[in-house]
Amino acid sequence: GKELRIRKQREVALHPSDDSLSSAYPAFVYSKPEVWSSSIVLHLFEPRYKVLIKQAMEEYDRRFLYVCTHGHAGLGDSEGAGLIGRYGVIVTVDECMFQDDGRAYLRGVAGPRVQVTSHERSEMHQDYPLHYLGFERVLDTETAEGSEEDHLVAKELAVEHERLLHSIYDIFPRLRLEVELGIPPSAERDPELFSFWLARWLQVNDNEGRGQSLTGRNTVHRLRSVEPMLRKVLDTLTAKAQYDDEKDRR
Repeated sequence: GKELRIRKQREVALHPSDDSLSSAYPAFVYSKPEVWSSSIVLHLFEPRYKVLIKQAMEEYDRRFLYVCTHGHAGLGDSEGAGLIGRYGVIVTVDECMFQDDGRAYLRGVAGPRVQVTSHERSEMHQDYPLHYLGFERVLDTETAEGSEEDHLVAKELAVEHERLLHSIYDIFPRLRLEVELGIPPSAERDPELFSFWLARWLQVNDNEGRGQSLTGRNTVHRLRSVEPMLRKVLDTLTAKAQYDDEKDRR
């Protein structure tokens, strides 16, 4: 049914096979960091992005690079070869609505994290440069080259955070609907993706923290960085529940 189809589409967006990806994609450059599993919602009205989204939909299998310029001191500017070394994600577009004037409203999923490795080419459109960038996929050290012990430490910490999250759900069930946009990853099966998913929720208004989550290459460190926020949410909701319970008994 529809739910199964959506689940499969999201799985492909989050874990595309290497042979399904182009060697370069149109680049959408923003200062706001987005991480693996984020829901991407954009209103495109700049002339260059109106052109690039049409190309992404028609020529690049509904995909583009979302490249972040936040927190990249020491790198080049946000144009052309200056984007080399910056991090981003491969976005797969779920839905895109075009207006008569070319503006577009899109909703998509942030797939794997990448680092820009090459500036393949640029084209000019109405004095605006259109950039097409090459990239390499970036994994945390525990996933890419870690020992079995590293994997186990990351998995155990992710599972512990998942338990904290379910404790929050027990107190405030409605939060599950607000947090679990899309399909939550399994902490045990994929600690790295779970750490990004958790960061995406807890760091929603924290560009500095989310930028560090995007560029950092350590699952355990990412989980540790969001743990204080997770525990703060749990403590706050626990205290509120106890207060409400005592109030009801009076």
